[in-house]
Amino acid sequence: MDAGTPRIGFGRTDITPPVGVELAGFGPYLRRRSTRVHGRLHAGAIAVEHGGGRWVLVSCDLLGLGRWIVDDVVARVGAATGWQPHEVAVHATHNHSGPATVENVGWGEPDPLYLAQLPALIAEAAVAAVAARAPATVAHAEVPLPGFAHNRMRERRGLTNAHALAGTWQEPEPELVDRGVHVLRVDHGGHLAGFLASYSCHPVICCEQTDAVHGDFPGEALRLVEQTRPGAVGVFAQGALGDVNPLYAHGPAEESYAALALFAGRFAGAISTGLDSAAAVPVEGVAAHRATLHPALGPFDVDELRRRRDRALATVAATPADTTSREKAMAGVVANSLGATLARLERGEDAGPPVLVQALRLGPVSLLGFGLEVFHGIKRRLQQQLGDRCLVLSTTGGWSGYAPTPDAYRPPADPYPAYEVPLIACRLPFHDRIADDLVAAGVAAHAHVTSPRP
Repeated sequence: MDAGTPRIGFGRTDITPPVGVELAGFGPYLRRRSTRVHGRLHAGAIAVEHGGGRWVLVSCDLLGLGRWIVDDVVARVGAATGWQPHEVAVHATHNHSGPATVENVGWGEPDPLYLAQLPALIAEAAVAAVAARAPATVAHAEVPLPGFAHNRMRERRGLTNAHALAGTWQEPEPELVDRGVHVLRVDHGGHLAGFLASYSCHPVICCEQTDAVHGDFPGEALRLVEQTRPGAVGVFAQGALGDVNPLYAHGPAEESYAALALFAGRFAGAISTGLDSAAAVPVEGVAAHRATLHPALGPFDVDELRRRRDRALATVAATPADTTSREKAMAGVVANSLGATLARLERGEDAGPPVLVQALRLGPVSLLGFGLEVFHGIKRRLQQQLGDRCLVLSTTGGWSGYAPTPDAYRPPADPYPAYEVPLIACRLPFHDRIADDLVAAGVAAHAHVTSPRP
């Protein structure tokens, strides 16, 4: 074997939950439980080794992963392979139509039995990828994907689901979304072994009014591509997502499934185009780095949190004549979530848990992951400094809440993403300088995997 040839392998395990579990997201007034499986969920992994550097990334068709799950997976992979914690990255695609897996009171509660079995299944995919390493070539493409997503922090400006389905609406400020899909193709002996695809957007096409398990458009797209390329394993690396949505979001179930098929087909087409057009890239270096960030929280008043909890409890107790069932349900979520947050504060626990920052390098391409829902403006700032081939990933190394850009804290932006989502998810909002903190941490982590070693 040529000493200059990287060794790369892929692995995959099925992580589909049993029918009957609660689905993640949008549950406070729906309490959605799965009744069928439209598409199976997977943990897909890519393992890379070259020149003394190595890493494995495992991506799961899930909303997010608690830090304890990540730590469990990392420990299992280390025990099976001898690889170190900084060499193992655990990522979630932020799929809302899979099982609930993170603390998010009232928005889908994790099933204890499913969670107990999950770390071993995720680790199995990573271990399989490590075992499957073989001499490989790598190629890269960026495939345009116009008219696919919009920045939801901006006004809708005429966007409707009908326009999205008809393909007649375009983002007025295209710089606010990804230009296209990044595709990394890996071949063993001239034959496709697997691929990694990355795109930044919040996958919520088929969610609010459906009750079937599936991987949303990324998972469905991987399945379509794999069907046409037998033996290849696809891995989706969810990019920055906090403020970017696909054009279509939520609708009647029948319409949503039509949209799911349409968008998954378009995404699969872009991946396939990338696989066919990818240009070889040299793999002159492989490296991994892991760091811990302690972001500052926004100002908060414990007494005001208590008053807000109590107001929510009063709404829950109100008579039907005074409030609607939906208002009661939402108030119940606020009361429960703030109750959990206040209990944590009263026990003296850390209200702002540390966030993992992970950097992976494969030749000229790098992946920079954060254990947060990173907003797209943060990604744009990082790529301006580090280049377009730095793929900025959300929900990697756990899930610790929202990381908005400063405009999410100020009118005319809806303050919901900045403040309401963290409170609903039993977290306190970050300080509005979170964007600066993440950019600085990302640049520092990236330097560790790209700087020449002595």
